[in-house]
Amino acid sequence: MKKLCCYIMLLFGASFCLSSQVMAEDQQQDKKQQVVQQQDQLRKQVFGWELMTQEERMQHRQVMRNMKTEEEREAYRLENHKQMQERARQKGLKLAPYQSGRGMGGAGRGRWNQ
Repeated sequence: MKKLCCYIMLLFGASFCLSSQVMAEDQQQDKKQQVVQQQDQLRKQVFGWELMTQEERMQHRQVMRNMKTEEEREAYRLENHKQMQERARQKGLKLAPYQSGRGMGGAGRGRWNQ
């Protein structure tokens, strides 16, 4: 009888550990999906995102957050647009036309045209 109880306890413990590991892996997968979704949003919001380094993207976001008026942000967007167009030209690529205004991340914004 003692052996049976020990086996049951051992099986219960093993199944608990296994289910905890599966839950942790699921949470990790969810976090990865969130990161991918965030990156997709950034691609739609930042003109030339594909041409920027990770550091440049972070700097761009920080600068945009720190600006106080929409006029400042639009001027910064236009400057970024010029820089990204120049990079694309140097690489032999052509970016889709710039669409002014917050939330205008429609089809073609920052996408490649070759």
